[in-house]
Amino acid sequence: MEENKDFFGTEPVFELLMRLAPPVMLAQLIQALYNIVDSYFIGQYSKDGLAALSVIFPIQLTPPF
Repeated sequence: MEENKDFFGTEPVFELLMRLAPPVMLAQLIQALYNIVDSYFIGQYSKDGLAALSVIFPIQLTPPF
């Protein structure tokens, strides 16, 4: 199978978005679900723990650059 590595300069932007966005969206959805489950279980034990999870969630979603 031959791969075309120069598709960023040749394909329309909309087609690129439709091909590249779903994996990113799925990864963020999975990460959000982890946070929801964590919040449920930690919230049953400690208000401070739930506050800590609420503070760290936006930091977790930030890309590492």
